Amino acid sequence: MTTEYRRNFFFNVWEGVAFGAGMVFLSPAAVVPLYLSQQGASESTIGLVVAIFFLFLAATQFAGALYFDGVKNFFEQSRIHFIIPRLMLFVLAVIPWLHTSWALPAFLLLYPVYALVMGFQIPLWYEFVARAIPNSDRSRFFGQRAVYTGICCLIGTGVLAWLLANLPGARGFQVAFFLAAVLCFISYLGLMQTRFDFDAAAPEAGPRLNLVSSLGHLARHANFRGYLLSRLVLSCSTVASTYYVLYGRDTFHLSTAQSSALAAAFVYLPGLAGGIAGRAADRWGNKFPQIGAALLAGLANVVLLANPSMPTFVIALFCIGFANTVMQMLDPTWLLEFDTRRRALFVSTFNLALIPATSLMPLIGGMIAQSWSYAPVFQIAALGWLGGALLLGILVEKKSQTAAGTSSAMRA
Repeated sequence: MTTEYRRNFFFNVWEGVAFGAGMVFLSPAAVVPLYLSQQGASESTIGLVVAIFFLFLAATQFAGALYFDGVKNFFEQSRIHFIIPRLMLFVLAVIPWLHTSWALPAFLLLYPVYALVMGFQIPLWYEFVARAIPNSDRSRFFGQRAVYTGICCLIGTGVLAWLLANLPGARGFQVAFFLAAVLCFISYLGLMQTRFDFDAAAPEAGPRLNLVSSLGHLARHANFRGYLLSRLVLSCSTVASTYYVLYGRDTFHLSTAQSSALAAAFVYLPGLAGGIAGRAADRWGNKFPQIGAALLAGLANVVLLANPSMPTFVIALFCIGFANTVMQMLDPTWLLEFDTRRRALFVSTFNLALIPATSLMPLIGGMIAQSWSYAPVFQIAALGWLGGALLLGILVEKKSQTAAGTSSAMRA
């Protein structure tokens, strides 16, 4: 990499680490369910809140892709749209300080609005990364982000557990939400340190997209269709993501602080293995690390049901979290390779198509857990992981159709 790309590599890794560490304190998989449970929300209500969050996070991405397609003042747009959701986090940080009768309604109102704003700028962020990081180094880039984020998030998880154990009532959540806002603002400072010639790094010019032309563009890409179908099935595993922490709390009689510490095994500790997966993907392609991770997660859910002991539970959480890390880390490398000219389109459409799984599955999981138990929730998750791995192996080519050309161009 040139000196310019080394600088961009460093500061964008910094951005990811700070943002990931901030999300420790506002995690939809750990903190939000615990906070809502403390406020008196039922399992089905918690599932609804998480479902709406992921629904809104994906719903505005396609509109964002069309809005940012071919935008001329790219860096100025980045400055504005990257700062807005981070400022909203400071507003969310005020909610736990409100009176109990106001706190829950305010969170239910503002949390989805935050998701809408965040979702709109996600295509812009993917385009930002694609211009800053060469294709040949993206798996290593996302892998290093995962490793350093995992380390910082482990520290953050310890801080979170201490806050919830030592600060009474909602006070622990008050500090946690504020730390989320501060760390995510630090991530913004990392983004703004990126420097490069946007005209030289930009994709080739072309007519602006509309709904009809964009759908036709997507329909012609067979590898994208196969990858999307396999990830739709894999995403059915999100039926259980919100409930692992609650299952551990209820089954092993854990405190709120101890339950929050489970996030270390489920979300953050697996990130330490991200560097290994990133290097493996750079060497052998994205496909095989993803298949292996999905098979591991499916088997972990099966073992968890067969032997529900605390050691088994923690190991299973790590395996499932590792699979989630690999999927989230390698999704961008696929999506940014499919088409160098319309990257935001592929990203936004991919996330939009996953709405039925990512938004409805947590809701379905909550209804099943409340009506029966957690066991059928984990069974559905196991089927999603194993079925998605099978489709990924059958339908998706090892290399995307444009990967080699992109890599050569970026190296030059």
